[in-house]
Amino acid sequence: MTNFFLKPALGADGAPVLVRDPETHVPLSALGEWKQAVPYWMRRLRDGDVIDATPVADAVDRPRKRRPEPTAD
Repeated sequence: MTNFFLKPALGADGAPVLVRDPETHVPLSALGEWKQAVPYWMRRLRDGDVIDATPVADAVDRPRKRRPEPTAD
């Protein structure tokens, strides 16, 4: 089955539209999530509740900078 990256569309007030996952009932993250191309998500896309987006690299995927070790004075 095909997967695609979805983000909630912006509402009239500029805030992301609240769209819940039909299985978990958890709202779709404003940063976007990978979802399967099932009829529910296809309807949300067609109705304009979500947009097909390009994923942004997660903070976990980026190399972390090490903090300097504290020095004992």
